Amino acid sequence: MDWVPYIPLENRGRQVERLKSQIYILSCTQRRSALRHLKLDRLKKYEYCLPYFYQPLQEDELEQNTVVDIIFPAEPPIVCEYDWELDELEEYADELIKQEQLSEDKKDEFKEFVTEKVREGKKANREAREARKKPLQK
Repeated sequence: MDWVPYIPLENRGRQVERLKSQIYILSCTQRRSALRHLKLDRLKKYEYCLPYFYQPLQEDELEQNTVVDIIFPAEPPIVCEYDWELDELEEYADELIKQEQLSEDKKDEFKEFVTEKVREGKKANREAREARKKPLQK
């Protein structure tokens, strides 16, 4: 990467000597074909020097996290992860009862606890999405 003088688009095809320009841009001086065959350590150095641009529209394309961490207050405490898109709550609770981590009489309490944690997780995802959209509205 190197700082090179800015040449307007209409003048780029012609033979232009280095102008005494006051505008410089960060440009890659290596050929594109050479960039494809870099070793891992050189690739990391190249990626490190690339500038970072905040692009909230591109971040919206990322999938939202659908997993919540559960720490259910019981004796002993139940520590697990619940994915609200992949797991069915009733089956998940039955599986914990089968594994003898959860007692049958605490099943409804556990399901309410997990439902509350899922609400909190969805609310956090929604707030993060709105925070990314806020700079775009200005």
